[in-house]
This record gives sequence, structure tokens and C-alpha cells, in this order.
Amino acid sequence: GMYLHMRERVRVLTAAGPAEARRYYEQNRMPEQAPAARAWRYGEALALLRVGKIADARDRISALRAQAPDFLPYRVAQVELALAAKRPADASVLARDDLKLFPADQALLTLLGEAELRTGHAAATRALLGDQAHRAQPSPQVLELLARAADQRGDKVEAYQMRAEYHVQHGHLELAMEQLRRASKLQPIAFAQLATIEARLRQLQEDMEFERQFFGRRALATP
Repeated sequence: GMYLHMRERVRVLTAAGPAEARRYYEQNRMPEQAPAARAWRYGEALALLRVGKIADARDRISALRAQAPDFLPYRVAQVELALAAKRPADASVLARDDLKLFPADQALLTLLGEAELRTGHAAATRALLGDQAHRAQPSPQVLELLARAADQRGDKVEAYQMRAEYHVQHGHLELAMEQLRRASKLQPIAFAQLATIEARLRQLQEDMEFERQFFGRRALATP
């Protein structure tokens, strides 16, 4: 069941656009077998959500949850619905409730971070997701959230640092270095922060030299 649902989610998220995702479900018949039919309905709900038909999406997700109340994709979709409906406080309550059942789920943690940020609780977003910035390959979505949280908290240095790491994850090393250079020029800045930024700049410079030497290309400067 999970594989079928994730296949539909990928179909919706990788479509050329929201309208294209919706068109797929308009032009194709729902499978007859129950597991595939539920996954198809789930994908249809996500497509409806992408085109802004929140009430229709909610009806489908509610029907699916009635059949499988603890199935993770449906719980995640319900949080996404609340955010899309501009009800971040409700989204936060739903996500926290779901995390009691699925405490390590990355999608729920990220959605909760978004909900907290939208309700003005940037510190909560940082507390939820801040440690992920130091992982080997942090999620670009999490880094973008942490940058926005830093902006909301007035921490310009951290905002630049998070956006730098966001660019690194997309392979744009020159853009990342520019963010770090801007951070290093801010005043006041703690000595430890400046040392961290300068060390990261040196590391990225070495990475760029490695690419130039061994791959014969420059790191892309623009998306």
C-alpha cells in the first residue's frame, strides 16, 4: 500500500505543473482493485490540493482516513490541507498529534516547522529542525525553513548561513560563498561565528578547485 501511495505522490509532485497533475486524474480511470484505488484517490486529492481545490481535496482525504485512520500518508496530507487552507495553528495541532504515533517522520517534522513559522514561532521551528542543518546532506526544504526562521528572529548571520547551505545542496557553490561573504561582513558578529564562516568558505573554495581540476567544470553559479 505504501509504495502505491508514494508512486502517486511522486506523480503529482513531478508533473509539469498543478494543472498537468490534475489533468492526469481527469483523463485516467481509477483502478478497480482496492489498494490501487485508494492510492489513486490519494493522488487525486494531492492534485486537487495543488490546483487550490481545498474543499474537494479535504473530502477525499477525509474519506480515505475513515478507511485507514492511522495510515501515515493520509495524516501527512491532512496537515498539508490545513496549511493550504491558511490554518497553520490547526496544522500544528494535527502534526504534533501525528508525531506521537510517528515521532521520527521527516515529513511531519518539516510540516510542523512550517506551521510554527507561519504562526510566528520561529524559535520553535529552529528547535525542531536546527540540528538537521549539520547533517551530511540536510534537506533543502529544511534549510529554507531555517533561513526564514532566522529572518523572523532577526538573526541575519544564521539566515545567510542557512541560505548558503541551501545553495550547496543544489550544487551552486559560488552562490553559497556569496551568502557566506555577506554574513562575514555583518556587524556585530561573534568571533566564533566568523571563524565558522571563514572555515566554511575555505572548504567550499577547495571543493570548487576540486571540481575544476578533476571534472573540468565550474560549480554552477545560478540555478
